[in-house]
Amino acid sequence: MSGSMTALVAGDRIGPYQVRRRLGSGGMGTVYLCEAAVSCPVPAGKPVAVKVLRSGNEGEDRRRFEREARYLQSLRHPGIIRLLDTGEHDGHPYLVMPYVDGRPVDALVKDGRGIDQRTAAGIAAQALEALHVAHLAGILHRDLKPGNLMVDDQGKVRLLDFGLAAGPMGESRLTATGDVLGTPVYMSPEQASGMRDHLGPRTDIYSIGACLYELLTGRPAFDADNSMAVLRKIIDDPLEPPSRLRPDLARDLETVVLVAMAKEPRDRYRSAEEMAADLRRFLAGRRVRARRTGRLRTAWRLLVRHRRTAASAGLVLFVALTGVAIAAKRVMASRQALPDPHAWVEESAPGAAVPAFVPCPPLGPQAEMATLPSVSGPVRLTAVIEIDPAAPPGSVAELLASDPDIGRGYRLRLELGGAATGSGAGDRLLLLRQDRLMASRDIAAARGRPLTLVLEHADVDLRAVLEDPGAGGKPETTELRFLDLAPIEGPSASGIYLVRRKGVVEVRSLRVERHRGGEFVSALALADDRRLEGNYARAAALYEEFLRNHPDSPQARDARLRLAVCQAAVPTTVEQAYAGFTACAQDAGAEPAYVMVATFHAWSLALRLNRYEEAEHLFEAIRSAYDLPTLAAAVPEQTMRQLRDDYFVRAEKLEIEDPERAVRMYLNCAEIARFIDNQRLGLGLANAGDLLMGLGRFEVALETFRRLAEDGRLPGDVRRKGAMKVAEAQRMVGDLAAAEATYLKLIEDPETPPEEARWARLWLGDLCCQLARPDRAAARLCGA
Repeated sequence: MSGSMTALVAGDRIGPYQVRRRLGSGGMGTVYLCEAAVSCPVPAGKPVAVKVLRSGNEGEDRRRFEREARYLQSLRHPGIIRLLDTGEHDGHPYLVMPYVDGRPVDALVKDGRGIDQRTAAGIAAQALEALHVAHLAGILHRDLKPGNLMVDDQGKVRLLDFGLAAGPMGESRLTATGDVLGTPVYMSPEQASGMRDHLGPRTDIYSIGACLYELLTGRPAFDADNSMAVLRKIIDDPLEPPSRLRPDLARDLETVVLVAMAKEPRDRYRSAEEMAADLRRFLAGRRVRARRTGRLRTAWRLLVRHRRTAASAGLVLFVALTGVAIAAKRVMASRQALPDPHAWVEESAPGAAVPAFVPCPPLGPQAEMATLPSVSGPVRLTAVIEIDPAAPPGSVAELLASDPDIGRGYRLRLELGGAATGSGAGDRLLLLRQDRLMASRDIAAARGRPLTLVLEHADVDLRAVLEDPGAGGKPETTELRFLDLAPIEGPSASGIYLVRRKGVVEVRSLRVERHRGGEFVSALALADDRRLEGNYARAAALYEEFLRNHPDSPQARDARLRLAVCQAAVPTTVEQAYAGFTACAQDAGAEPAYVMVATFHAWSLALRLNRYEEAEHLFEAIRSAYDLPTLAAAVPEQTMRQLRDDYFVRAEKLEIEDPERAVRMYLNCAEIARFIDNQRLGLGLANAGDLLMGLGRFEVALETFRRLAEDGRLPGDVRRKGAMKVAEAQRMVGDLAAAEATYLKLIEDPETPPEEARWARLWLGDLCCQLARPDRAAARLCGA
């Protein structure tokens, strides 16, 4: 079906949605307030806004409409309207979105007067933070104006109408060079000139600056009798400073406007995030970072621009008069996928040379190390290497990341073993954290052809990969993964290094990538910086401010977890930290890794706060998800030692008051000590066994003492004392023959000291008496 659709009235239906009233019209469609009348993706009775394309043909408008749907589906931000449903009504496509009970920002400007400066700055900052998320996804809005910014009764701002949006990297070709689409008053000079290839994020930043200009002064930055005249002014005329129209305007806020609306894109803010951060600084009473373009530079650029005035005006006139001809050249939208807002982005320059290697004696006499530029936060390091076919056994190649002390951070190690035959037999790939082995795999690393090593650390996920293209064209990939429950942090936790054995490993190329920024980057970045610097009180205040301003953000979970980390580091707020970690651990909608990290921190704090029963429940939750070797490898050794000592000291205090709980704590202490030292391992098992004997639980005590007697990591004297305890427990369960054999084994062991052997003979003699064998008892007591 083609042609325009008849206007709908209250009671009409658009698919399963019943119309209440018309809300307004845009460039392509009409928006109605509706509610779901029958079963559909929206709950019955819920108010929604339904945007219906007026033209039902298969041409350009429909393709733009479909593209808007894709964009809304790809973006997740409280300041961007979500897409709830799509469909067709009488051949006309429609989009279903949540209904926002608010008013467009242009309704705030009345009688040609500007609004409160702080209110205007807050509206622009919220719009920019939402816009930044769209830019991270590769989407330009291209029609930002006060009418496309909606503010509700709570002051929350949302971006509307992505109908003219486009991907700057070629995702859409619906707008050919020379086309001018959008609202002229808010267009940037490059957009007004129809220079599609020059559009980018700074184009949208200009438009937000133009909106802010109008909110502050009550009038557009450029105005004229007709659209073409407006476009010519935007291209050629200097911007009148807003302070001339509003003398009380704060200088810093005027600076933000002037930088955002600079004629040359290179003179504007580099990103929406950067402009939002300056507005937040203004609202917080701090000085903005932007600086105005110097007068000489401005004069020179205006001179150059006026030399092109005639050509620019001719181009605008040409565009205005030949729109129909240009429309014939438009092509269908590309189907390529939108870039992932959380993708990795190149940090090092493409094709950059491999840094120079220098000797590094602490890592071995033949070790060489190259230092790469530091990267804060998530990082991925990729190295293409080639191993000499004659590489001797024991040679290594290592990638090191987040390494506060060389060899003490995260490491991916390729360890060469076996004879230098070129077969790679006996090689190993290892993933380490502070000298603890997290994961490993036996491999056969090829010699003489390129191999790719990748070490990736993002939040609590650690991943390592070895890629071999294969001699016969059959690539092989070896992958190691680990969940890092307590990531290394600190001011120097961002170093990146590459280590090799001299003359054995040739490095062909290196690539460093960082994680693309997430939502609300400007609001969270400062807090993260303060936390990594160790300024926990200031970081906590910034996280709390973020949560007040953005309670519904998808990043709120991360902010709550980081807030609790800061509170745990300050003695006066440990209780608050425990409550925060507990709440995070009980978040039913969170990812398992997030829940487990919160659970681990809550467990640690429960012990510090003497909440033993809660600590036990939390520890069981952790143990149900991870075996203890995995847990021990993921947690810093200092933390494990503290936990071990906490369990032991608290178990000693509970021996009389609550022996059952003391037993569990001694056993937990022993389990943790198994990965740290042998002393607490032996004491924990021995004390747990003694308490079990006192409780009359002889069978369990017997098994505990057997663990003590048979653990080869324990010293001989500890194991022999364990064997004596085993014999005692065997007697208590009635297995006297087994007890006799245990005593005899101790007596006959040449490693048993004479004093211990005498005690074993004494107890064996006592056992013989119990067995009514007095002659044998006498012989044992005499040493026969």
